[in-house]
Amino acid sequence: MFSRAEDDRRQTLWCRDEAYWSMLLQQEREESEPAVAFLGQKGCIAWDGFKRIAGRSVNRRPLDPGEQEAWNELESCLHSTKVLSVKATGYNRGGLLVKIGGLQGFIPSSQIKDLPRQLDEESRASQMAAYVGRELLCRVIELDHDRNRIILSERAATPDGLQAEQLLDVLRDGSICHGRISNICNFGAFVDLGGLEGLVHISELSWRRIEDPSEVVKLNQEVDAYVLSVDKERRRVGLSLKRLQPDPWDGIEERYQVGQVVEGRVTNVVEFGVFASISEGVEGLVHISEMDIEPSEDPRDLIQEGEIIGVRILHIDREGRRLGLSMRGL
Repeated sequence: MFSRAEDDRRQTLWCRDEAYWSMLLQQEREESEPAVAFLGQKGCIAWDGFKRIAGRSVNRRPLDPGEQEAWNELESCLHSTKVLSVKATGYNRGGLLVKIGGLQGFIPSSQIKDLPRQLDEESRASQMAAYVGRELLCRVIELDHDRNRIILSERAATPDGLQAEQLLDVLRDGSICHGRISNICNFGAFVDLGGLEGLVHISELSWRRIEDPSEVVKLNQEVDAYVLSVDKERRRVGLSLKRLQPDPWDGIEERYQVGQVVEGRVTNVVEFGVFASISEGVEGLVHISEMDIEPSEDPRDLIQEGEIIGVRILHIDREGRRLGLSMRGL
């Protein structure tokens, strides 16, 4: 049986779309904080007028009339297809810092039109530095006045980007779309839907446990995807590949019975037991108390990941997607 903590973790990873969506938003927030921007070989601190210091907020100074006018214009641009010209003034690890109407904005690296995705840190810094001083045509894709946060996109200003507006109007939760894998990262894969990118979180790539999204998808691979969520305001689309495949837990109680002995492939070995897959996408736990080992022995010293073992089914929980297994007497 899974511990409550383990069960909660699995429920979060496998059952809640909001969990991975929040993670993506948090990552973008961290990347877009205009902390240290590098101007050529010189470093400077870029303040956005609002910082948290030791958990306390530093109040922003009142906006002057020119800045207020700029904010008002940005608000109107957010809800239109208007393209703005902005000047890159610096960069950080996450993207470009730009000036717009006396305010500082940010273009995430994923929203820079001609920036290659697969770059090492040194190459990325070199590419970013080349943008400093250039004028870029962008659209406003996110505003947060309280945090003085202005997010722009060069990609959204291209013909494909404008087409994305039409896609956002067409896509619906539960619909199926077609696209191309445009980027792979440790938490999932991005799918280019034709001017608009959607995210397939790693937990939505396959019903089986995977450690690396590259186990399932490759760059430029064409895929059909199930639409989990559409956020028009933030131009974000949550996608799933696994939900277009049969759920391996459906009908599990007809295929397997309590007491049945089956073979399983070890997927993970931990201090408290062994996780084993008895079929594609169906994984159970052999708790250490259900193993024929001495109390002083550690399962990690006895069993290897990938090993095939015999197990007896102790209980099946279809709703909770939990499978209790035993190796005793086998």
